[in-house]
Amino acid sequence: MITLLCENQIPWLKHLLPFPEVQVLSFWDDASLREQLPLADALLIRTVTRIDRLSFPAFPERLKAVATATAGFDHVDADWLRRNGIRFFHAPGCNARSVAEYVATAVVSRFGTASDALAGLKAGIIGYGETGSQSAAILRQLGIACICYDPPKSEREPAFASAAFEELRDADFITLHVPLTSGGPHPTRHLAGPGLFLNRTKPLRLLINAARGGVLDEAAALSALQTGSLETLVLDVWENEPTLSPQSLEAAALATPHIAGYSQQAKYNASRIICESLSGFLGFRFNSSPPAFDIPEPVRAEAGLADALRRLHPAFRLDQSLRTNPSSFSALRNEAADRCGFAYIALSGLPEHEHQTAKALGFTLLP
Repeated sequence: MITLLCENQIPWLKHLLPFPEVQVLSFWDDASLREQLPLADALLIRTVTRIDRLSFPAFPERLKAVATATAGFDHVDADWLRRNGIRFFHAPGCNARSVAEYVATAVVSRFGTASDALAGLKAGIIGYGETGSQSAAILRQLGIACICYDPPKSEREPAFASAAFEELRDADFITLHVPLTSGGPHPTRHLAGPGLFLNRTKPLRLLINAARGGVLDEAAALSALQTGSLETLVLDVWENEPTLSPQSLEAAALATPHIAGYSQQAKYNASRIICESLSGFLGFRFNSSPPAFDIPEPVRAEAGLADALRRLHPAFRLDQSLRTNPSSFSALRNEAADRCGFAYIALSGLPEHEHQTAKALGFTLLP
């Protein structure tokens, strides 16, 4: 029998895995992880569990694979796993649409919901991988032009031509979508630093970080807010999370506990991708049929799209909870209700002048 040791917050495993062909053990803290790891063929984690040579100087002989149910994997030293003969899997693109919807929600909240309020804006997209390209796609649907900056992608894919960093000075707003790296030819730690705000042709009206906390130099952003070269800051990720800078929390117009990538569909995608990868590697079946998502009834939207978004997206409620109790970051992140992707939601009674924007966000419109 194949045994998987899984962090207890990973969803959809009962739907995906062929019980009892696969035995699933759960861990909820470091002690339960280390006690049960010798029994496991594979370890399934999220970002709260670090895997590196300090946390795991040695691995049990039975362990063959580690998989993280996340798109990013800066919490895992993949090279250390490889040196120990352990395969590593992650879930690239699993939450790209969810993050794009968070970005679009922040943009619409800042600039308005009417299509003519959004037309003519220029977005700077830093990082054009799965999430950056999804964000660009939804922004273009809103009529927003995109300046896409990703030199490593240009080197890997000659068909993609990255904008120059200097071209970002023309952007009305910027959204960050790169992994957090400190070495190599293109390190991203503090990539969004003082240089992002210098010699601009106009003030940066909005900066969104839904990538990783260290990609943004929060001190530089706070300075830019004070000088007026940055007008609005939206933070879903933080430099020292789950500990937050009080100054950054106060300065952010929207502050959320690392939930931009959270939706029912994103969480299912993450679990499905790693289960599929592990099934091929370890040789077990998995259920590829999608589950029954918890889809809300059609939403009355006579009060407008902004009101509907505030009711449908948990970001605004979590913003208030996080400000009230910053130390609740981890609890809010774990306990946040799984929202439904916009494509699964129907709006009725929406004012006609907002139809184009709502359709671009993915909503179905009813009379």
